Amino acid sequence: MAPTWLSGFKPWKIDATVPTTGTAATDVKFEFWKGYTDFDVEWKYDAATSTYLRSQGGAIATDLETKQQLSASDVVIEYAKEIDDLDEHLHLFYGVIGNGTGILFRNGQAEQVTWKKAKEMDRTIFYDQSGKEVTFAPGQIWVEILPIGDKVEYN
Repeated sequence: MAPTWLSGFKPWKIDATVPTTGTAATDVKFEFWKGYTDFDVEWKYDAATSTYLRSQGGAIATDLETKQQLSASDVVIEYAKEIDDLDEHLHLFYGVIGNGTGILFRNGQAEQVTWKKAKEMDRTIFYDQSGKEVTFAPGQIWVEILPIGDKVEYN
C-alpha cells in the first residue's frame, strides 16, 4: 500500500493551558494588498470567546455557509519575500520555503515569532523567542502571509 499524504505528518502543538506573553494586542490592522482598501484587514479580540474576529475592507468578514463572522483563536503574521505582478491578473508569489519572522496574536497579546519550512511539502513550524516550537491555543489557526517589511498595527 502506498503511503498517504498523512505519512510522517506532524501536527502543530495545541494546549489550552499555554500562557501567552507579549504586548497588548486587542485590535490588529494591516493593509493586505497595497492600494486596494477592499483587502485591508482588521482582527478584534473578543475576550468572551478568546478569539479574534475578522473584518476586511471595513466590513465584517463572514463564512459563506454559516454566515458567522470569521474568527480564530490564533492569528499568525508570516513575513515572506513577495514577487508581485506575475501576470496580467496581478497575482502575487510568496517565498515560503526557508525561514523568516512573524507575529503571533493570541489571547489579546502579540508575541514575536520566527518560522521555518525546509521544503514544499513540509509544514511551516513557528518558534517563540526562546527557540521553542510554538504551542497554539485550541481552535482555528489563521496564518496571514505578508511581504517582508509590511506594517502591522496593534494595541
